[in-house]
Amino acid sequence: MSNELILSKGKKVFKIGNEKIYALNNVSITIRNKTFYAIMGHSGAGKSTLIQILGLLDSLSEGELYLNGEKIQDLSENEKARIRMEQVGFVFQSFHLNPKLKAIENVMLPI
Repeated sequence: MSNELILSKGKKVFKIGNEKIYALNNVSITIRNKTFYAIMGHSGAGKSTLIQILGLLDSLSEGELYLNGEKIQDLSENEKARIRMEQVGFVFQSFHLNPKLKAIENVMLPI
């Protein structure tokens, strides 16, 4: 149970007018510490939405998210930021660097 990020029966629904769009529909995944993962699929499959949720940058519509056995989706934004800084990391497809900072300053930004 320790050193795991677990998404259980996760759903993410976007509402456009009266229509519901399921970006994630009943997705479960266990991410283990010190392991590399690749999330692949066709355009619109929900990859980015899944990464946003696992990285605590977005929230679930339904389901549960646990880190090391602790339910985390209902934590405050400050608590989620602390977890992102200390325990969860991923590489974005685009770099998300601050162009006004030097490379070393971008790397040091989370510190």
